[in-house]
Amino acid sequence: MKPEEENLEKLKVLFQYTLFHIGLYATLITGLMAILSLGKSDGLRLIEQFHYPFKVTLGCMLMAGMCGGVIGSNMPGFISFKTFETTRIGFWGMRFLEGQNWVFFEHLFFWVGVLNGVAAFYIGKNYHWKIGLVVGLIVFLVFIISSIISSIKGCKKV
Repeated sequence: MKPEEENLEKLKVLFQYTLFHIGLYATLITGLMAILSLGKSDGLRLIEQFHYPFKVTLGCMLMAGMCGGVIGSNMPGFISFKTFETTRIGFWGMRFLEGQNWVFFEHLFFWVGVLNGVAAFYIGKNYHWKIGLVVGLIVFLVFIISSIISSIKGCKKV
């Protein structure tokens, strides 16, 4: 297989992978929202105990979905995986990060959300939701700061 064909095939695989992730995030977000609304209306103590950790997980899944949406919506404009990885992409005409960074943050937000939800179940009543919130906020701040730094670097190149 020629390198150009191999790069195009990698791009196609990443696109399918991203579509799967977006569907997964949509399902998880819907489930989390249903669980959160169930706990409010029925006053279930089990659900109330996980209310704040699930909100943090929901926020992480929303951010992961946003990153996946940026990846999926920009990908059709590329003809090779290599150029997608190294080109700055974003939304609404703003190009914040390179494609590989969006992929990194998509996975980071997803796994922080998963680990937060699992930790809440595993630790149980002793789980302090502020831990998950702090971790989620740190990841979000790293995302924002790296976007700003990347934007500044991009402005210097022009």
